Amino acid sequence: MINLPETVAACISRLSAILDRATADLSRLGIHAAVPFRLAFFRLSYPVSAIAAVLHAKVMAIMLIEIWERLRGYDKWVQTEATIKSSTEQKTEEYYRGQEYDIWSSDDELTWTDTQGAVHSAEFGVPENSPLFQLIGGETVTIRYDPKDPDSFYYPDLLRSQIHTAVKTTLVVLVFVIIFGAFIILRIASSHSR
Repeated sequence: MINLPETVAACISRLSAILDRATADLSRLGIHAAVPFRLAFFRLSYPVSAIAAVLHAKVMAIMLIEIWERLRGYDKWVQTEATIKSSTEQKTEEYYRGQEYDIWSSDDELTWTDTQGAVHSAEFGVPENSPLFQLIGGETVTIRYDPKDPDSFYYPDLLRSQIHTAVKTTLVVLVFVIIFGAFIILRIASSHSR
């Protein structure tokens, strides 16, 4: 497997070495205009590094999900096609600082047939920022179900959606705690300086 961030870093390193040699050659010829070229190169290399870091994070997330699937035994479950039987949007009104906000979610019913021919169904809900919010009745998705208990299913995209929501919520809470902690520390520091 190619390690994308290392590959990009190696390419940037090679390009930097080539640029250094070209700068030295131009300097020997009495041309000292190579500095703008180096600045332009580094302006390009930072976005490339950022893109490589984002891609690396996505690859790591996929690997972690695959490890999770193996640990939970989902990789041994039977894979099948399931149909979204129905999808119902729900609107909840929430108020924040006197403003009314509409929060949308989708309650979906999923049906699948096991190897014995029995039809099973399950319901799940997703918030509007989930890619699964776009599912409508009649669409098919790939799931896995437990052969010992065919009513238990695993839908990887649902797990990704739940993880995304949990991480986003955790980050919001963490930022709030950091800001609140900084505020408290500053209050304590200002009270001791008086």
